[in-house]
Amino acid sequence: MDMRECRFENTNLSYTEMKNIDFSWCDFIDVNLEGEDIFCTRLENTKLDGIKTDKNTKHFEMKCPETGPVIGRKMFSDNRFEILLIPAMI
Repeated sequence: MDMRECRFENTNLSYTEMKNIDFSWCDFIDVNLEGEDIFCTRLENTKLDGIKTDKNTKHFEMKCPETGPVIGRKMFSDNRFEILLIPAMI
Protein backbone atom coordinates (compact mmCIF):
# COMPACT_ATOMS: atom_id res chain seq x y z
CA MET A 1 0.00 0.00 0.00
CA ASP A 2 1.32 3.43 -0.89
CA MET A 3 1.01 6.04 1.89
CA ARG A 4 3.96 8.20 0.82
CA GLU A 5 4.14 11.85 1.85
CA CYS A 6 1.32 11.66 4.42
CA ARG A 7 1.27 13.48 7.75
CA PHE A 8 0.28 11.72 10.97
CA GLU A 9 0.10 13.93 14.06
CA ASN A 10 -1.20 12.90 17.51
CA THR A 11 -2.38 9.63 15.93
CA ASN A 12 -2.93 6.29 17.63
CA LEU A 13 -1.73 3.53 15.28
CA SER A 14 -1.22 1.00 18.08
CA TYR A 15 -2.06 -2.61 17.20
CA THR A 16 -2.99 -1.77 13.62
CA GLU A 17 -1.79 -3.72 10.57
CA MET A 18 1.15 -1.77 9.11
CA LYS A 19 3.12 -4.55 7.39
CA ASN A 20 4.29 -3.89 3.82
CA ILE A 21 3.19 -0.23 3.71
CA ASP A 22 5.31 2.49 2.14
CA PHE A 23 5.44 5.47 4.54
CA SER A 24 8.38 7.12 2.75
CA TRP A 25 8.65 10.89 3.26
CA CYS A 26 5.85 10.92 5.85
CA ASP A 27 5.71 12.91 9.08
CA PHE A 28 5.02 10.83 12.20
CA ILE A 29 4.67 13.41 14.98
CA ASP A 30 3.58 12.19 18.43
CA VAL A 31 2.32 8.90 16.94
CA ASN A 32 1.58 5.88 19.12
CA LEU A 33 3.10 2.68 17.64
CA GLU A 34 2.70 0.53 20.76
CA GLY A 35 2.21 -3.15 19.93
CA GLU A 36 2.72 -2.51 16.22
CA ASP A 37 4.52 -4.95 13.90
CA ILE A 38 6.19 -2.91 11.17
CA PHE A 39 7.94 -5.76 9.35
CA CYS A 40 8.71 -4.69 5.76
CA THR A 41 7.23 -1.25 6.42
CA ARG A 42 9.18 1.38 4.50
CA LEU A 43 10.12 4.42 6.60
CA GLU A 44 12.68 5.99 4.27
CA ASN A 45 13.14 9.72 5.03
CA THR A 46 10.22 9.60 7.45
CA LYS A 47 10.20 12.12 10.28
CA LEU A 48 9.79 10.23 13.59
CA ASP A 49 9.37 12.95 16.23
CA GLY A 50 7.92 11.92 19.59
CA ILE A 51 6.80 8.46 18.53
CA LYS A 52 5.74 6.11 21.30
CA THR A 53 6.70 2.42 21.28
CA ASP A 54 6.66 -0.35 23.86
CA LYS A 55 8.08 -3.84 24.40
CA ASN A 56 5.40 -5.26 22.07
CA THR A 57 6.42 -3.07 19.12
CA LYS A 58 8.07 -5.49 16.69
CA HIS A 59 10.82 -4.85 14.13
CA PHE A 60 11.49 -1.32 15.34
CA GLU A 61 14.07 -0.19 17.86
CA MET A 62 15.56 3.27 18.22
CA LYS A 63 18.49 2.24 20.38
CA CYS A 64 22.14 2.95 19.64
CA PRO A 65 25.02 2.11 21.94
CA GLU A 66 26.93 4.91 23.66
CA THR A 67 30.22 3.68 22.12
CA GLY A 68 31.41 1.20 19.54
CA PRO A 69 30.07 0.04 16.19
CA VAL A 70 26.46 -0.83 15.42
CA ILE A 71 25.14 -3.77 13.43
CA GLY A 72 22.34 -2.58 11.16
CA ARG A 73 19.87 -4.45 9.01
CA LYS A 74 18.56 -3.25 5.66
CA MET A 75 15.63 -4.67 3.71
CA PHE A 76 15.65 -3.76 0.04
CA SER A 77 12.59 -3.39 -2.22
CA ASP A 78 13.37 -6.72 -3.91
CA ASN A 79 13.08 -8.44 -0.47
CA ARG A 80 16.87 -8.79 -0.27
CA PHE A 81 18.17 -8.46 3.28
CA GLU A 82 21.66 -7.17 4.18
CA ILE A 83 23.49 -6.91 7.49
CA LEU A 84 25.67 -3.80 7.84
CA LEU A 85 28.49 -2.93 10.24
CA ILE A 86 28.28 0.79 10.98
CA PRO A 87 31.53 2.06 12.52
CA ALA A 88 31.56 4.21 15.66
CA MET A 89 31.84 7.97 15.25
CA ILE A 90 35.12 9.38 16.52
